Amino acid sequence: MATKLFLVIVVVVGSMLAGCQGRVTTSPEQNVFYNITHQAETFGFTEETFNQLQAIFSQHTSHDFKSTFYYYNYGCGYYHTKKLDEQTALKYADSMLLLVQDKANTKTDQAEIAIANLSEGDILFALKRYNEAWDYYYNGKLAAEKSGDQYTLSEYSYRLGMATYKKEQYDAAARYFVDAFEQAGHRNNSFSDFYRRQEVLDNAALSYLHSGKADSAIWYCNKGLRYIADNEGKHTADKKELIQAAYGVLYGTMGRAYLQLHDTTGAGVLQQSIAINGLPGRENGDALQLQACLAQYYLDTTFSLQLPRGHKMLMAIQRGLDTLHSADVAIRWNELMSRYYALQGNKAEAYTYLTRYNTLHDEQIAANKALAETNINSRLKMMQDRYEMSLLKANNQLKTIYLQIAILLCVLTGAILFLIVRNWKKEKENSHTLAALNKQIQQQTMQLEVTVKQLDQQIKAKDYILRVIAHDLRNPISAISTLTRIVSEEYENEEDNKEFLEMAQSACKDSLAMIDSIMQLSQQNQPDTLKWCVFDINKSVLDCVELLRCKAEEKRQEIVLHTAKTPQYTLGDADKINRVVNNLVMNAIKFSFPNSTIDVYIKDKKDKVEIEVRDQGIGIPADMQAKVFDVFTEAKRKGTSKEATFGLGLSICKQLVEAHDGKIWLESKEGLGSAFYVQLHKHSLSPSQSEPELKAEAV
Repeated sequence: MATKLFLVIVVVVGSMLAGCQGRVTTSPEQNVFYNITHQAETFGFTEETFNQLQAIFSQHTSHDFKSTFYYYNYGCGYYHTKKLDEQTALKYADSMLLLVQDKANTKTDQAEIAIANLSEGDILFALKRYNEAWDYYYNGKLAAEKSGDQYTLSEYSYRLGMATYKKEQYDAAARYFVDAFEQAGHRNNSFSDFYRRQEVLDNAALSYLHSGKADSAIWYCNKGLRYIADNEGKHTADKKELIQAAYGVLYGTMGRAYLQLHDTTGAGVLQQSIAINGLPGRENGDALQLQACLAQYYLDTTFSLQLPRGHKMLMAIQRGLDTLHSADVAIRWNELMSRYYALQGNKAEAYTYLTRYNTLHDEQIAANKALAETNINSRLKMMQDRYEMSLLKANNQLKTIYLQIAILLCVLTGAILFLIVRNWKKEKENSHTLAALNKQIQQQTMQLEVTVKQLDQQIKAKDYILRVIAHDLRNPISAISTLTRIVSEEYENEEDNKEFLEMAQSACKDSLAMIDSIMQLSQQNQPDTLKWCVFDINKSVLDCVELLRCKAEEKRQEIVLHTAKTPQYTLGDADKINRVVNNLVMNAIKFSFPNSTIDVYIKDKKDKVEIEVRDQGIGIPADMQAKVFDVFTEAKRKGTSKEATFGLGLSICKQLVEAHDGKIWLESKEGLGSAFYVQLHKHSLSPSQSEPELKAEAV
């Protein structure tokens, strides 16, 4: 049974390896492993196969997990069943455990953990360290259950069947073997599955045979034979030897059951089994045991011709024991030899073999004493209780953690509720406060609205007064200017009078310019004065520059215009924008030195258009730059030719640009000149839009 057990384990592990990697492997090493798996499945444990495995491991410095696990598993089975070297087998089993100790993530990992523990248990069982073996068997069971793989769980059932069989608890052993058969049925129809299932049927039949239930034994033998017949055609021809050996084993168990029922046909069935498994490479150990059964049958039969047959069979057993070691058969053979010589009347020889039988039998009882004294059920129950206690302890720890979390949540909930109530009270208090404040704000807003209306009325009144004053001043000053010009022309030969008249005329011009600025300023805050249209900044600025060239030439200055490469359309009042450009260029002329250059740039800034007026004049001191856009600013200076300034031009520019939702700013260093920038929104050309539409779009 042990050889079959480990052969099936190795084939199962090999199937796992092949299942994970497939027949088309990714490395020469894996390909060799697949071939060796196939050899193990076909021929069992051989020295040649194991040597091939060792050669691979000596040639490669690193190995994948599956290949390494298979190597250790095969080595364990090889030394356990072939070499009978349990200490070396234990080293391989320990290596399997070390390999899987950190793996527990998947069901496949749990299946490998189960196989490693079961293999460790097998070797410890062979070393008669039974209590340790039960522990590893139980660990294997737990891992098998976690894996969800019924086939792996059947390995555990198989081992309990083997253990209870050796303890001569045959009914329990039969139940375990039947469980192993049912559990193994959940796998696919590979040869390892097929071989395992027929074998446990034979083991169940053998267990029933020893418990005196020959009818049940025959029933399971027939079931096993039908199972082989139904499935042997699914496997390749190289499995024929193993299949024939399986037939022979089942025939042998069936023959013994028939003899137990005193059915003489059992002898013929035994002979058929011996003929099958007596061949080289078959189950020779099973054939040897059946020869002992047949010899006993011959000795028990009173028919005179059977005694020579019995002696012949005993001699065949003796020859078999020379090559096969079987303690059970050796004990039984000595007993049968004693009976044979007793029937022959040779008491001396009978006594010699009887003494040898008693000695071997006593040694076997002593060797199995430790196993007989162990109570498998109580040990497994103790392991189960210990496991349940560990689960209970872990569960209690988990409950403690849950309780702590629940307490913490309760505390947090209480704290949150406290904060909610406190905040609710504060919010209630704040709401009353806010209501009072809102009422106060509403009252102040109403007062502010009244104040704003009054202020607006005052501003309108101021603008009206400015316009009236400017209008009333303009007419007399214009008249004075005209009269001084006429007098100057009539008395052009009187130099003294002419000088005074020119001074009066210059003062009148300055006064008129200031009056125009005041009138412009009074009209800037009136949006209805803007006439919206889409126009090209390039053309508009060009017109302004051309008009101002004469003014620049008076101071021997040159205006250089740099237009954008493409038309730059904007939405606004073209006259107002022209006034902005005109004011900026006039300022540049006024504050630039003679024989200097004034540059005017028009730049495309994606969705914006930028106008830059750069001069080489006197510049603006840093402390005055923030004030130049103020109304009636104090940041006033005379031009380079003593031109007068009123401090209104840049303020008007700022108001006009902001009325177009644009920006205006400056960059200047005293003594190095100034640069003024105006940035406006670009607009797609839509000449067909009406002024109300454009005005609405601007708003």
